[in-house]
Amino acid sequence: MFRSTLADLIRGLRANRRNEKKYITGRMDEIRSELRSTDMERKVNAVCKLSYVAGGQLHMLGYDMGWASFHVVEVMASSNFYWKRQGYLAAAQSFTQDTDVLMLTTNLIKKDIASSNPLEVAVAINGLSHIITPDLARDLLPGLLTLTTHSRSTIRKRAVLILYKVCLKQPEALHECFPRLAERLDDADPSVNVIYELARRNPRNYLPLAPQLFRLLTTSSNNWMLIKIIKLFAALTPLEPRLVRKLLPSFRLLIETTPAMSVLYECIQSVISVKYVGLVAFADLVDQYPRLVVQQRDLILACAEDADLSIRVRALELMNGVLIPYFSDAPEITFGPDFLALSSLYRTAVIERIICMCSHNAYAHVVNFEWYIAVLMDLSRVTGVHVGDLLATQLIDVAVRVKSVRAYCVRMMANLLDDQTLLATATQPENNTDILRAAAYIVGEYNE
Repeated sequence: MFRSTLADLIRGLRANRRNEKKYITGRMDEIRSELRSTDMERKVNAVCKLSYVAGGQLHMLGYDMGWASFHVVEVMASSNFYWKRQGYLAAAQSFTQDTDVLMLTTNLIKKDIASSNPLEVAVAINGLSHIITPDLARDLLPGLLTLTTHSRSTIRKRAVLILYKVCLKQPEALHECFPRLAERLDDADPSVNVIYELARRNPRNYLPLAPQLFRLLTTSSNNWMLIKIIKLFAALTPLEPRLVRKLLPSFRLLIETTPAMSVLYECIQSVISVKYVGLVAFADLVDQYPRLVVQQRDLILACAEDADLSIRVRALELMNGVLIPYFSDAPEITFGPDFLALSSLYRTAVIERIICMCSHNAYAHVVNFEWYIAVLMDLSRVTGVHVGDLLATQLIDVAVRVKSVRAYCVRMMANLLDDQTLLATATQPENNTDILRAAAYIVGEYNE
């Protein structure tokens, strides 16, 4: 009796491009009939065709194979390796986290990963990586941990990879997985060392592995492994600053000796702040191509809030006299708790940059001097800095130059002279009480 195969189905689809929907409907009826058959070979053939129609190439056309999930499990349970592989492929393409028959696969997969045939073990692990659920992760974990010591490196590699998926679905499993993952760092086959992908999600858990990782960094010649280790150390060093001193000689040696551009790039990315280098490049360009730099205004402003102090200072230097001309309105300047928590050095640098930008070219870019006086008043209330003399100079200069703002300036200075909070800081090493001389001068000179 003639039996339609997957190859026949594909040839038929190509021959019926104008009537594709009608052709597929006829073939789906044929597939349903084959799935009801007691002949396992016919059932496997049907699952194979269904995987192509509903789970593969034609899935985007709206064909679903969820109704055949039980038949897929039957094929997965076959003792014939070729048939079993087709079943796992169909499951990977069609099963979801909500597929009802997934509960029937637990014992089946448990048996397959314990098989003496490494091909069956590999197929089972590959299929499981696509259909794993929290329940499957919990129930199959003991068997998967055993596979991390399998005699074949290909199985050990797959076992470590699937543990990554297990930990994503069942985070509590990490406590059981961690010792085995640490052991695999010393695996004779370098392809088994795939702990790095898992560690990138929560580097703090992997700080105890730093000595083993450092040994691999200094002894391995596998570029793939070196890249992963460098990336992992880049994530670990912020958590353990003492690592930096230990790693710098090794990173320097890699930069000087490695012929691999990919390894060189990762070293530079980790050791040298590319963001800092970019800001330096902008500073070199700004005199000749200011508009080119201004196009990156949002990026530069974001760098001014970077966690790295050196990057923040570089961004402030770049902002000075370059970005302010391109603000259509006076920018709002606020000093919240995050700013006050920064170092005194940086707060002083920020205040100096603000004043420098606003006073540039005889205040050419300040359109509202009442706004500028208010900004200077806010700056005087920043604690832990010593910029009172600079602020006083600015206040007197504005009051002398801009007659229209004098009345407003006198009112603000009168309030400043009565500011008990500012007076209370006079005994502190870093204070802004020098501004009071400007306040007294302005009130005495311009009060009407």
